[in-house]
Amino acid sequence: MRARWMIVLFCVALVALLAAGCGGDEGGGDGSSPDKALAADAVATSANGYEYEIVEVTEDATQAVLLENQFNDPPAEGRQFLIVSLRVTPTAEVDGPFVGTSSLRLLGPDNRIYTTFEDRCGVIPGRLEVSETPGSSSEGNLCWAVPSESVDELLLFEDASRGNTNYQKLS
Repeated sequence: MRARWMIVLFCVALVALLAAGCGGDEGGGDGSSPDKALAADAVATSANGYEYEIVEVTEDATQAVLLENQFNDPPAEGRQFLIVSLRVTPTAEVDGPFVGTSSLRLLGPDNRIYTTFEDRCGVIPGRLEVSETPGSSSEGNLCWAVPSESVDELLLFEDASRGNTNYQKLS
């Protein structure tokens, strides 16, 4: 009889641990806030109907950016160029072009927002060009100049003014 109670207590404790999120799940949330960021391998949907997913993240892409164009300037001291490669697929409900270069941003651990305009890299290799044909995927890069010490804590997100915000982990 005592063994049964031990098994019941063990099962209750296991269920409580899993419900509390202590089960070791490294996945993500629903993307609705920084605390509930989508996993890096999740597919997000933009406010205007494009699905996008992170294909690769290249930390310290400074050399690649500088080699792409002789007129590119290096990042400021303490910063590095960070390239995020995306795969973008228009759905049947697409409403206008994908404007990832202006609406996708990075959020730092100090809540600072990095844009591809203010924190630009210059001419980048494999710049993202997106087809508007539903079902056809496009791949390409976006780039930001970010503080080197923040790279591991950055989140990708869509500008909320477009009616949708998907926070997503980079790794």
